[in-house]
Amino acid sequence: MRVDQIIVGVVLNVLALGLTTFLYGTVMKETPGSLNTNQFSLSPIKIPGLAEIPVIGPVLFNQTILVYLMYAAVIALAFFLFRSRWGLRLRACGEHPRAADTVGINVGARARSTRSSAPPSRAWGARSSRSGRDWPSRTTFPRARLHIALAAMILGKWNPVGAMGAAVMFGFAQALARMLPNIEPAIPADLVSMIPYVVTIVAVAGFVGKSRAPAAENVPLREVRDRDDDADRLGCLLGAAIEAMTHAYCPYSHFPVGAAGLASDGRIVSGCNVENAGYGVTLCAECGMVSDLIRSGGGALLAVVAVNGDRVPVAPCGRCRQLIYEHGGPSCLVLMPGGVADMTQVLPGAFGPHDLEELGSQTGAGPRDAHGRPRPRPRRKKELMALFDAVDIIRVKRDGGALTPDQIDWTIDAYTKGIIKDEQMAALAMAIFLRGMDRAEIARWTDAMIRSGARMDFSGIGKPTADKHSTGGVGDKITLPLAPLVACFGVAVPQLSGRGLGHTGGTLDKLEAIPGWRAQLSNEEIMAQLGSGCGAVICAAGSGLAPADKKLHALRDITSTVESIALIASSIMSKKIAEGTGAPRPGRQGRLRAPS
Repeated sequence: MRVDQIIVGVVLNVLALGLTTFLYGTVMKETPGSLNTNQFSLSPIKIPGLAEIPVIGPVLFNQTILVYLMYAAVIALAFFLFRSRWGLRLRACGEHPRAADTVGINVGARARSTRSSAPPSRAWGARSSRSGRDWPSRTTFPRARLHIALAAMILGKWNPVGAMGAAVMFGFAQALARMLPNIEPAIPADLVSMIPYVVTIVAVAGFVGKSRAPAAENVPLREVRDRDDDADRLGCLLGAAIEAMTHAYCPYSHFPVGAAGLASDGRIVSGCNVENAGYGVTLCAECGMVSDLIRSGGGALLAVVAVNGDRVPVAPCGRCRQLIYEHGGPSCLVLMPGGVADMTQVLPGAFGPHDLEELGSQTGAGPRDAHGRPRPRPRRKKELMALFDAVDIIRVKRDGGALTPDQIDWTIDAYTKGIIKDEQMAALAMAIFLRGMDRAEIARWTDAMIRSGARMDFSGIGKPTADKHSTGGVGDKITLPLAPLVACFGVAVPQLSGRGLGHTGGTLDKLEAIPGWRAQLSNEEIMAQLGSGCGAVICAAGSGLAPADKKLHALRDITSTVESIALIASSIMSKKIAEGTGAPRPGRQGRLRAPS
């Protein structure tokens, strides 16, 4: 699981050849009568009818019991591999072990079971190939034809039936090579011995282009995980850098740049370039990123990505390279146009905090922060694993664990920014639906969704405010009469309603059937309606108000996760608290079924 399996297989075969040659010369030659003779020959069993088929009948149906067992094993293996859940999971481990591990398949256990089944299979194959014959008296009898085994697998398109057919073809070539020397006129022995190898080369060269191997074949599982982890992390940073680039202020160069960095505690910090008329004092995107790092709690940078207006990675300028080195150290990774490089490659021979630490160890001084306190040494490359990963968070909740506050904050922020894709959030929503959340998780999830956008403030209208939310209404029989009734008592009612969800009909969907009514109102229109108007308003939440809930609300409706109490509570309260009303009042229409 940690090395290339094909390379190890070749090495083991070469080792076996040398070891068995040595044992033959030192042990088996001493007592050839007892150790070098096949004393248990199996008689062939002729299958009536099938054995009379021209050409293939005697070859396939006049064999020993071991050959017939091999036929049964091939048919059974083909069925289980391509017609059973076990086979689907096993093939998933070969195609994409990372994805298989994410959905709960124990990739390591399946790899170990596959390896443990190899020795018995090899022993059976060796015994089958020699059944009914004496062992040869040459020192090369244990030589495994690895090249032919690989060619049979490739030619058979990684299918048991196809591999058996290819093995029969190669077996015919070997049998032909043994029979030709007995035919007159005699053919040179060297030419005859080449036949199996020539057939192998022709078969592989002619058909390999039509055969597709499993995507993760002979790739170590750990390497696959590391490669996917690095790709996911760089993808997260790339998305954050692109988002930051859209906010760049560059009226002079018209060259927007966005930068994003991974902090040692898993935070993603970002920045964009800000220009001014004094070109020489323009702030680069990397400067804004480092400012965000310091503002949000400090720490060390572990990885950095910068992109231009075409969303293509760009190299930091000389000043920014020094800045990244100052806050990331020599092991900080940077996505350059030519690939990923650490700071020793991006800025060779740089002078940074570690140099001051070495100097301080000699003089008794050392780097200090703005308050005169000793500055901690930047963390190194190993902390790249500190970045939260959507797959890991899904796995935690899938297995019944509790999400930490930092994991929840990162999840909501990343989903709002598009770093976490809908399919990943759908998997997490289903895990929450099945496993639930405790009170601390629900409170933090709600708070994170509130902080995903802006919050409204109704303190300027001079009235108390109240809102009501139905937790399962179908007909909206309470909302329409209650809002104006409460407004008659001098209480402003900013009723922010939602669309249909599950079996419920959304309030906005019903009201939009009224000609001239519109759901989208600006903040100014809402304030005017509450202050000097009728005192009540029913409309949709603005795009900047709890945007995370808006995305998750739509996703739950198409993933059968509507009924999750944790997601219902956090959805309702995040909108109401972000709305800024003084007294949000959850209501109830009939039984608790689904949120509106």
